[in-house]
Amino acid sequence: MTSSLDGGPVHPATYDHGAGVRSLRVPIPDNPLGHTLVYVVDTDRGPVLVDTGWDDPASWDALTAGLIACGTSVTELYGVVVTHHHPDHHGLSGAVREASGAWIAMHAADGAIVRRTRATRPERWYAYMTDKLVAAGAPEEHVAPLRTARRRALPGLSPVLPDREIEPGGLLDLPGRRLRAIWTPGHTPGHVCLHLEEDHPDRLPATDGCSPATIYCRGSPRTSACTRTPTTPPSRTPSATTWPPSNASAASPSPRSSPPTSTPSPTRRPGYGSC
Repeated sequence: MTSSLDGGPVHPATYDHGAGVRSLRVPIPDNPLGHTLVYVVDTDRGPVLVDTGWDDPASWDALTAGLIACGTSVTELYGVVVTHHHPDHHGLSGAVREASGAWIAMHAADGAIVRRTRATRPERWYAYMTDKLVAAGAPEEHVAPLRTARRRALPGLSPVLPDREIEPGGLLDLPGRRLRAIWTPGHTPGHVCLHLEEDHPDRLPATDGCSPATIYCRGSPRTSACTRTPTTPPSRTPSATTWPPSNASAASPSPRSSPPTSTPSPTRRPGYGSC
């Protein structure tokens, strides 16, 4: 059992990175990834979440318990910053907003995918995913449930619309903090990482040997929670997968500013996945 900044106990599924940044594990049911890392960033207006986790009762219970262990609660949240639209990151955003009144921010390219997903019939979604799984070589016993599925609630099938648009390269609305959105298209067209550009508010060092001014946050168990700023941004390959299927006239809006010169421009046809 670790300790929080004020010396109190911290839930085993939470971690204090220092600098007013904590993370907690939200489980993804029946998925080999295991969990999503959700970050809690303290601000002068209340805590802000970076991602929320999978839409499932067990995931919700873990999120709310983790927030309490971090010394806050879901009702005290000021906002939600969504790194990308996938249901293991955006799934609980609607429940968080309903419980707290918090705003939800997302890049415009992923916001367009959310709108198109909500407008697509479930049957079309099942057919699309079946075709993709078959093409990828998935065994028939894994595909068969999708062939017979009908109107059944699934995580990600009706994601909530964001309230705010993340400006690539801009500072987020986190009073008292300097958290900048770095547009990193590839995993999804609107994927963002976050760069904390400040000294520790209490002049204390962050844990993990990382400077809080060089933290990149991305809520995935496959990446480290705290990494130093790279000298050159990594190259990103735009997603080639398109979801939902659409007419040629339907396209996501162009982002408002260009990505770094070392990053390729994202495809205008949004991608969809489970990670």
